[in-house]
Amino acid sequence: MPERRRQPHDGPDQEHDGAGWFFDWKVNASAANYSAWAANRTFYLGDYLSFKTDTGNTVVHTTNATKYKLCSSGVAANGSSGWKPEGAFLAVMLTAEGANYFFSDAGDGDHCRKGMRFEAAVAHGRGLPSVPASYYEPLSGAPAGMPDGGAVATWVALVAALSAALVL
Repeated sequence: MPERRRQPHDGPDQEHDGAGWFFDWKVNASAANYSAWAANRTFYLGDYLSFKTDTGNTVVHTTNATKYKLCSSGVAANGSSGWKPEGAFLAVMLTAEGANYFFSDAGDGDHCRKGMRFEAAVAHGRGLPSVPASYYEPLSGAPAGMPDGGAVATWVALVAALSAALVL
């Protein structure tokens, strides 16, 4: 099963099940009931879903119900032969409120049609984490009390003066 990691302020750090995101070739079906797993979870904006899988499987995340129902990402998959699947890990942040869909389009959507898909209803909760403020270090020599744009204007004037000196 995918693993769900919550925002630090929302309580428990993670929920998971050891099944992972795999297709069981022996029974020609998904390795677990992903829809049942998702139906028993509460998801919020900013949560992460982590997929432990291998390179033979794909993870498609969409809010488009039609793509989900058709098991099609709209991107052609490259076929290959003689390769060995390797372990893979993918984390997806939930950034859209409402229905979010996850599926595998491997095998031209065959994995999805055989159960490798689920819908996650995402609630607002506390919302997305805030974006940290941009940091910049003021230029040395910028006059104290200069407005925010002043340092940029000083820098532009300095670059223009140096460019003019090089042209002469």
